[in-house]
Amino acid sequence: MPNIIMMTIIPAAINLLIVIGLTLAHSWIVALFFILMAPASIYLVRVFRTKMSNNNRDVRKNIEKMSGKISETVEMIPVTRAHGLEDVEIRKVDAALQNIRERGYRLDIVEAYFGSSSWVTFQLFQVGFLFFTAFLAHRGYMEIGDIVMYQGFFNMIIGSVTSILNVYPNLVKGFESLHSVTEVLMSQETEEYKGRTKPEQMQGELI
Repeated sequence: MPNIIMMTIIPAAINLLIVIGLTLAHSWIVALFFILMAPASIYLVRVFRTKMSNNNRDVRKNIEKMSGKISETVEMIPVTRAHGLEDVEIRKVDAALQNIRERGYRLDIVEAYFGSSSWVTFQLFQVGFLFFTAFLAHRGYMEIGDIVMYQGFFNMIIGSVTSILNVYPNLVKGFESLHSVTEVLMSQETEEYKGRTKPEQMQGELI
């Protein structure tokens, strides 16, 4: 997660600030259109944030349960073999793995919808921006050559915002991992150590 923040989010945010600043220096009307992308991005995140968070939490908890079941199965191999219960334990582990596969598939579907929705939204913005700048050039508010420049700026903004949105699912997973570690560190359910029972003096003899 820190790697994603340092290598993707911070450079993309700096790029956004530079492009918007350059656009403001040339035309505040065009910069205002750029700023309108922010509510759309925030709305997309808010629509999918709850689903992705819930699915990530569900997957994490099921992985933790599955890990516990596998550890228990491996530890109890001698007992299961002695009682002929290998098939029962295998079915339990298979059911846990199948459950994780289904939950992971749901999470992948939500993330795919999030990525495709953001792509379609920004493509519509780009087409609308092209008509908007053409209208401004037609009314004499800018030169025709400025349309190409602003389209380049807009592509840079779309690239930066898209890169941030593309790593957002990984950020959710990172925060969920932090939540998992916090649960362990802040848990009050600790096993109290009461020491070992000292055996009484033992005596024996050979018969």
